[in-house]
Amino acid sequence: EKGVLHLVWACRDVRGIELHLFGPFLSDEFRQIVESKAEEFGVDVHVHGAYGPGDKHPALQLDLAVFPSLCEETYGLVVEEALARGTPVAVSDRGALSERIGRGGAVFSVEEVGPLHQILQKLAHDRAPLEELRYWSADHQEAYASAEIATKRLLGQE
Repeated sequence: EKGVLHLVWACRDVRGIELHLFGPFLSDEFRQIVESKAEEFGVDVHVHGAYGPGDKHPALQLDLAVFPSLCEETYGLVVEEALARGTPVAVSDRGALSERIGRGGAVFSVEEVGPLHQILQKLAHDRAPLEELRYWSADHQEAYASAEIATKRLLGQE
């Protein structure tokens, strides 16, 4: 469970933000549930679906990439991809995601919605912390500039 409904709930009452969802849904029914909850909560949601290798990477369009995974993730390629493009991230405290972000992101507990809601509320109304995260996410741009460099780094060969 990637925590999409958790994210929609956390966006509730956060003014001035748009929620962009990329990637496929498990089912059309789940997509309808997400869109219904977003409408109920007044969340401005845009569902983009899957993207392919020839598409512009979605992280380039975002101020913040949020990964509210409820699973014990072992590795988060999408987190690396966002950071490599200079996009700060907010990740759940489940599994290894928090180990990947350095100072280019924020970590929140997914036991309840409050911690992520507070992060979104703060970053929506004060750009300074967001720009600081963006500054530190730039560390990943050089470190993961190509698949070859990323692979060597992750395998400890560099």
